[in-house]
Amino acid sequence: MGAVAIAETPVPGQIHLSPSVVGFWVEPSHRKRGIGAQLLAASCAHARAQGIGRLYAATAAASAVFLREGWTMIDAEEPGVKTNIFSKTTG
Repeated sequence: MGAVAIAETPVPGQIHLSPSVVGFWVEPSHRKRGIGAQLLAASCAHARAQGIGRLYAATAAASAVFLREGWTMIDAEEPGVKTNIFSKTTG
């Protein structure tokens, strides 16, 4: 139904923003059922258990989900780039 991972890889173009949520995806037929929210919450819980205090994410398509789940947009779209960058404390 969906997937998410946490990677040491920094947000593209932002080497200081790591670790980051990557591979965040919910199958279109399963969207709008809270699965994305559950995946992001599980990511934060897992990171917290590993001693990670903050996560980052870059998305071109799921900004509304990140905002709804309490992530803070720390960098908005630049001209010609459709990616927003988010941050959230895990505690």
